[in-house]
Amino acid sequence: MSMVEERVLSCPRCGNAQKQEIWQSVNIQLDSDMKQKILDGEYNVFACEKCRAELPVDLPMMYHDMDGKLMIWLLPRDQSLKQTIMGHDAEAKRLLGVTHDGYRKRFVHSRLQLAETIRIFDDGLDDRAVALFKVSYAHRHKMQPDDILYCGLEHDPRVGMVLTFFRRDSESSFVWPMDGYQRAQGIVNQCVPPENGLWTTVDHEYADRIASVYEEAPKPH
Repeated sequence: MSMVEERVLSCPRCGNAQKQEIWQSVNIQLDSDMKQKILDGEYNVFACEKCRAELPVDLPMMYHDMDGKLMIWLLPRDQSLKQTIMGHDAEAKRLLGVTHDGYRKRFVHSRLQLAETIRIFDDGLDDRAVALFKVSYAHRHKMQPDDILYCGLEHDPRVGMVLTFFRRDSESSFVWPMDGYQRAQGIVNQCVPPENGLWTTVDHEYADRIASVYEEAPKPH
């Protein structure tokens, strides 16, 4: 199910208090128009009626795709999982506690990461392999992995399908050939045990751990 409630929030700029619609969970099969709003960041936005400021409301939210068997919990970094469960009470406990066979389950900590993760799974890719590449690319180019965002798949007439990425630090894009992605996927398959329905945060720290396991694994002679 989807859960939306009306709260009274104060504008951080002018202090005006007003009612605001806040989505706590979104089931895209029930509220299909919300998916594009989430990808565009046009959800849980405080629109002040007094000073006209529009600011994102950083509160936990669950994204649920039943057809894609995917659940993503947006959990802002300044809020603990315990606080989230207390705040969402029965719904949070149900979603976190019930086993959903075949589901991928993710914790993310920003709106950008939520949208990126949705795009990755929509394109039939493994977010762990994508994260592994992002860390490798960031290390080589002396940048932060979080400044690299997955955009989608494209066809390059020279090499076939490629993954496209955006560099936030230079506002430029670049591509990664599919065979490179497949090598990263092979490392994930070799080094990461089955998820078995566990909730996982796939970020640069997670990718660093995969890389460390791979480097320490015995290599064939």
